[in-house]
Amino acid sequence: MVFATKEEREKAKQKLAKKGNGLMVEEVKNKDPLVTLKDVLSVNTDEDILKALKNQNRPIFEDIAEGDDRVAVKYRRKGRNQHIGHVVLSVSPKIWKRRDSQWRIAKGVPGDSTYKVLQANLQRKKLAISEIFVEAVKSRGAVALLQEPYVGSSGSMGMYAGVRVYQNTKVGQDGVKAAIAVFDNDLTVIQYPKLTTNNIVVPSAAGRRVYSAHPQRSAHYRRRSHCDTAV
Repeated sequence: MVFATKEEREKAKQKLAKKGNGLMVEEVKNKDPLVTLKDVLSVNTDEDILKALKNQNRPIFEDIAEGDDRVAVKYRRKGRNQHIGHVVLSVSPKIWKRRDSQWRIAKGVPGDSTYKVLQANLQRKKLAISEIFVEAVKSRGAVALLQEPYVGSSGSMGMYAGVRVYQNTKVGQDGVKAAIAVFDNDLTVIQYPKLTTNNIVVPSAAGRRVYSAHPQRSAHYRRRSHCDTAV
């Protein structure tokens, strides 16, 4: 039942309560609107996401009365792979109105920076290195995980302007079969020489360990590479 004013609604409720022969009278409660956060790492808990929202969107939550600052995770939807999903939130109407122009959240780990990572098997082609570097610039990629890079007669990747290359320094006869190229100058990277071989490169970036592995030599490290570098 719909009423033009609150007074009419109250009168109808009283009449129904008295003469409704056992009818239950309740007001219809409006449901909170929904907001979808896309491409959030599945490793993040509901608590992590809600904490990040409030930390990264402080102006939205300022000067809102208690009870009107409602934000809750309703459910999750699958993303493009098992490591990424879309999070559906329910928010209060006041939060909904404010979030239109201000809402923001890092897509990866809440509170941290998010980096785009490229991955490719270059099949020892010199031209493929140029193509992956061009693609990294166009797509603003921070890191490229490389399998079978072009190494020439030296057995290792060369140095390129504006690019930091991490690979095994003790090449041997087989030559380097895995390397990591870093394009973001602000990204801090530390390599682990004792864990790095021709087939596996292990550095840490922004506090996280990243793996690049030759696909035919180590299925275990290949899975870790895909998991740890998903954004």
